[in-house]
Amino acid sequence: MPHPKPQPSPDKSNLSLTVVSSEHDQSILAELDKILATHRFASSPKLSNFLRYVTVETLEGRQHNISAQYLGIQYRRQCLQPPQ
Repeated sequence: MPHPKPQPSPDKSNLSLTVVSSEHDQSILAELDKILATHRFASSPKLSNFLRYVTVETLEGRQHNISAQYLGIQYRRQCLQPPQ
């Protein structure tokens, strides 16, 4: 079965690309978007990026990437990029 093309996340974060592979994944990502739209997450880009990252990594079967070391590397990479 061919893999769907990656879609950039709405926050244009470089932490992840969202690949929607099933209706179940689509419904999870729709709920995630609702959560990210709440005041708590909308006012905290770092918290939003973290939640989106762990959700997408888990949906794509890469939960092994969710470690303190890997998250630190991703966070540093994001911080070193010039603002868009």
